[in-house]
Amino acid sequence: MLSIAIPTYRRPQYLAEALESVAREAANAGVAVEVVVQDNASGDSTEAVATGFPGLSVSYACNEDNLGPSENIVRACERCTGDYIFLLGDDDLLEPGSLARVNKLNNAEPKPGTISGPVTHFVDEANSPTGVVSFQNVSGSDQVFEPGGPSVEHIFLRATMLSGLIFRRDLLDAEGARKHADSLYPQIYLAGVAGKQAGVAYTDAPIVSVRDNPFAEWSYSGDYMARGVFRILDDLTEGAEWGPGVKKRITKRRVRSTYNALYTSRQSSFGAYAKTVRGLWSVRQYRRSPYFWAMTAAFGILGVRGIGMLRRVVRMRASNRVG
Repeated sequence: MLSIAIPTYRRPQYLAEALESVAREAANAGVAVEVVVQDNASGDSTEAVATGFPGLSVSYACNEDNLGPSENIVRACERCTGDYIFLLGDDDLLEPGSLARVNKLNNAEPKPGTISGPVTHFVDEANSPTGVVSFQNVSGSDQVFEPGGPSVEHIFLRATMLSGLIFRRDLLDAEGARKHADSLYPQIYLAGVAGKQAGVAYTDAPIVSVRDNPFAEWSYSGDYMARGVFRILDDLTEGAEWGPGVKKRITKRRVRSTYNALYTSRQSSFGAYAKTVRGLWSVRQYRRSPYFWAMTAAFGILGVRGIGMLRRVVRMRASNRVG
């Protein structure tokens, strides 16, 4: 049996859409599905939506107080009884055919510790795809990564997005995840630990569609949770022969991905930008990166418009060289 774990907080309308997508895909795939909804003290119609949904076996529980997103995720996982735990955000949807694809990998031998795949994005207002695919698999087929370094390296950045992470329940390390509650990303640890022990399978096609929702029950710290995420990386690689190489490559990729945080804060205001730079500067991995300082200087001097013009010039020159 597959458990769908949905941590939720004050999104009953979105939750109903998520449950509808689960019911549809379970019926299409002909698989047994347990749905676990963990309510972080919403105090609204969430319980009625979860317990009254037709065609699904939903196990609902509500925290007496809001315990924060990390603890709510871990509690949802602890209540699951299926062989695999499939994490799904309360405002996201299963892609058509997703459970059939996942079920095929669930039954593979040896059984992978973690299963995941690309995600599509859609906007709430039009309820339509944006055309963006994150974490794309360009191999043309399902991929399998060996336990240890290859799996940790592959899944680490993908695991920053909750929906579409699936891992074996017998490899759930809830207490280990709780040590990293300050990161806001316990799923990185959970998916990383399971993949480290038993490997990762990655689907060719997307398995979830993520709503580009500007509203959240949490907010990033000044360093965009970077310090907490690097602590998870330290934990996953500690004592492993492959650890130093994996840490170096993941750190480089994470620092480069800071472009989006710098862009967003600079677009907001120079004050917000300065706060982001100060927060990231406090993290050793960023402070030591020439790339980070080059990005910081470029955004500070040129601003968002200047960066946009510079990128267009670079793309035009690259296009001319190819032509």
